[in-house]
Amino acid sequence: MKKIIVMILLIASASLAKAQFIEDALRYAGGNNFITPRAAGLNVAYYGVADDIAALIANPAGLTLIPKSELSVGFGFSHKNNDVSILSSNSNFAINNEFLSHIALSMPVKTGKGLASVAIGYFKDNDFKNSYEYSIFNPQSSYINQQSQAKKRWTYDLLLADEFGNTNIKDSLRQNSWVDEKGGIHNFTGGAAFDISEYASVGFSLTGKWGTFEYVREFSEIDELNKYNTWQVDDFNRLDMREKVSQEVSGITGQIGVQGRVEDFMRIGFAIKFPTWYEVNETFSVRHSVEFDPSPSGVVDRFDTTSSGKNS
Repeated sequence: MKKIIVMILLIASASLAKAQFIEDALRYAGGNNFITPRAAGLNVAYYGVADDIAALIANPAGLTLIPKSELSVGFGFSHKNNDVSILSSNSNFAINNEFLSHIALSMPVKTGKGLASVAIGYFKDNDFKNSYEYSIFNPQSSYINQQSQAKKRWTYDLLLADEFGNTNIKDSLRQNSWVDEKGGIHNFTGGAAFDISEYASVGFSLTGKWGTFEYVREFSEIDELNKYNTWQVDDFNRLDMREKVSQEVSGITGQIGVQGRVEDFMRIGFAIKFPTWYEVNETFSVRHSVEFDPSPSGVVDRFDTTSSGKNS
């Protein structure tokens, strides 16, 4: 339920801001709810068991099942293989990423009805590292033509199209693209729980979130066949585009939990997770630069233009 609520909130904010997209909602709505190996092994059953430090984010009422002080440290490793297929061309890009997954501490104390426990911890919630690239010869279409038909101002400013969006540079270009994403979401969580009887406990936790996301795309179109070589008409040689989006993210959420125990053979857990409130501060920029063939006197003309903005 939390994921759906967070997604709705982010989509609603995007409709007002006009600059954030469904990808943002999907990116920040996801999360890692299984921090320790035990929690991951038990999967959704862990919500009822909840008896190690992962209870801090699964069901804080389970913290009273940790009989002694517990310090837990974990590391994560991911390996990704990205395959890109375009115009009968295939490319592969492999990525390795190592990170600290969590470090957390719980401390129980005895009370008249059982145990009370407090816990704090850092958890890596999401990791956004991803990259891919490709290089193809495209005989069918061009980015310049697509952008010209959409009447993008930069195509006119860089002398690639007329004011009506007409261009001669329509196909038969080498296209190179490289995309890199990085960043992640980090959690700092504090919680407490206490036994209200021999058979039940209650708990709560509060989580602060912070992180970053950065997206960089570099794209080039190159006239490697020298098809466009008519002086002052379509003497195009190369276009380079660099697009960058940087986001700084902060948020807060919390939850309350109850856990019932029947002797030593059954546990029943309930947790209510509150919606996550996020604030995303974003800067974005796009730079286009073009290089033309040498003039009859040997001069190479180069022009560029940049657009940028901010959003919150």
